[in-house]
Amino acid sequence: MITDKTIKFLLTVIAANLTFLTIKDLQLFPIAHAQYVSSDVQKVTLCEPSGYNCSKR
Repeated sequence: MITDKTIKFLLTVIAANLTFLTIKDLQLFPIAHAQYVSSDVQKVTLCEPSGYNCSKR
């Protein structure tokens, strides 16, 4: 026989999944899209806060 705790646990899991699916369908969170262009290479140099004493690589 299924106990009361098991039924409560299963109903909680179902409710959490339904909530997740509803939030996903409503698109409350914006979708982030990455941009990839192979010719756009950006070099980065690490410097001290003063702007001097930068790395040599």
